[in-house]
Amino acid sequence: MKNINTYITQNKERFLTELFTLLKIPSISANPAYRSKILTTANAVEHALKAAGCEHAKQIPTQGNPVVYAEKIINKNLPT
Repeated sequence: MKNINTYITQNKERFLTELFTLLKIPSISANPAYRSKILTTANAVEHALKAAGCEHAKQIPTQGNPVVYAEKIINKNLPT
């Protein structure tokens, strides 16, 4: 557990910067006027998941707003 705590401590500023960058996108899903910003947010989430090492990160269109889906399978024999 010490290694994960060290990693979090060493990367705290980056984590916060990435989170705040995402939160600053005005993507109010209940308001159609923000549709383009919702797509911007979906793109940012997809990119962040790929950068974090997730496989098959992609956007899935729906009748409303897109859904972002990704997988990170470390060992197929282990439960997820």
